[in-house]
Amino acid sequence: MLNDQYEGTRKKFRWVSLIFGIIMAVLGLVVFMHPAKFALTVTWLFSIAILINGILSFIFWYDIGRDGYPKPGVLLIDAILDVILAVIIMASPGVDKFVMLGYMFAFWFIFDSATSLSMASLSFHPGFNMILGILGLILGVIMLFTPMIGAVTVAYIAGAYMIIFGIMLISRAF
Repeated sequence: MLNDQYEGTRKKFRWVSLIFGIIMAVLGLVVFMHPAKFALTVTWLFSIAILINGILSFIFWYDIGRDGYPKPGVLLIDAILDVILAVIIMASPGVDKFVMLGYMFAFWFIFDSATSLSMASLSFHPGFNMILGILGLILGVIMLFTPMIGAVTVAYIAGAYMIIFGIMLISRAF
């Protein structure tokens, strides 16, 4: 079974997944409590979270191959796209950050949710991860077609995604 193939690699990432999941969920709650005040800060927090997620995805992709199993190409593509999106967001000037914010988060939600859907069978809770991946895709598509809905709304959508993604990572740890 596929789950048995990746068991060694998956066990290594249980603590990392739990810690990063908690951080993501807490950051999402902070966004909900202070959406206007933290709109620009959220952009930086998300770019850092996207960068960390890209790096963790690459490490996971590498470890799978090092353990002698086939490396999922979608995971490598997701890792590369996450790092590129993070760098683009970090390099943008202040005003442009808000213009790019909707598009960048939309693409990030879509990329990571698609990856979660394709990798759900490796999870301890594949059905739960599929549901959260679908919710992430829906949020990503909504943001893609309404990028200028305002920094506060983007903060709420981003906060919701951070909570969803955090819960998904926490569920992978158990």
